[in-house]
Amino acid sequence: MIHNGMEQRMLRVLNGHILNEVQDKVVQDSDNTEGTGVWTLTESATRHVSIPTIAASHYLRIASSNRAERLKIFDLIGGSIAGAKKQHVPDSELQDVLEDLRLAVPSLSASMEYLKYCGARQLPTQFMETQLDCFGAHAFDRKCEGPGDVKKGSHHHEWKPA
Repeated sequence: MIHNGMEQRMLRVLNGHILNEVQDKVVQDSDNTEGTGVWTLTESATRHVSIPTIAASHYLRIASSNRAERLKIFDLIGGSIAGAKKQHVPDSELQDVLEDLRLAVPSLSASMEYLKYCGARQLPTQFMETQLDCFGAHAFDRKCEGPGDVKKGSHHHEWKPA
């Protein structure tokens, strides 16, 4: 189980511009056909062991499953973020502001990750999706077919050894 959780994180790190035709959504966590991430996170919580990297990878997979919803959120918040204005902090208050920011970094970071997952036009999950197809014949959707539903894809590739 730990191996599978580590593998899930490694897939997230190694993911890049691989197999660009595959839709960036992994639905196995949403349709309950994959439990590795859930098992790993549950076990770590039970044992009081922090695994933030694996947790972040798992949450990315969950968020990727509903691409149509992500695109709606992207359109909704895109203008708000673009309209942010630069703020000036007087030198006399700079140290206090920096200390407040330092204390808030973990919460701000988690919030930014959430916004990235839920409001991204594109997520780096194609490699995860294709590997799930390779090892478990989970199937995938193609980008050219639109955002797709939160369900198993309709395409499967017959993978051959390198």
